[in-house]
Amino acid sequence: MSKFARGIIGLGLRTAAAFGLVAVAASASAAQQGPFTGLTGSWSGSGTLVFASGAREALRCRAQYMAREGGDTVRHNLLCASSGDRFEFDAELQHSGGEVTGIWAETTRNVSGNVNGRAAGGRIDATLSSPVFAAGVAVITRGNQQSVLIQAPGSRVQEVKVELRKSR
Repeated sequence: MSKFARGIIGLGLRTAAAFGLVAVAASASAAQQGPFTGLTGSWSGSGTLVFASGAREALRCRAQYMAREGGDTVRHNLLCASSGDRFEFDAELQHSGGEVTGIWAETTRNVSGNVNGRAAGGRIDATLSSPVFAAGVAVITRGNQQSVLIQAPGSRVQEVKVELRKSR
């Protein structure tokens, strides 16, 4: 695999992390509304990138969310940085009948793709895909906290774990 392809796959997993931060399932307080109802506002937190070599790198993120249409649509902007990289991510997700679909773009590198998954019981399980990679994403939201796990076996960055807290 070329250095360029490895870089794109690594970028893809970091972008998957960004998606994971937006793909948030419903909290108990928003059960009658769409799963994105409680997201509007600012979120921030930290996490870890895990490379295929076993090396780890700390990650810091800030996010802005804007839920619409009764919480069934969300627009999202995320900025993340580690000691060696920075990326900016935009996404638009829709929820209908338990399914989550949408599009994402990593704007600093001009990479984009699709999102497909399911939302149930405060959790989203989804796949983030583009022409050069795919990753599995699991997101759990409880109140003002989110836990995100992204896994992309075979990629340069194989796992991303992030914990976010909503600003009051």
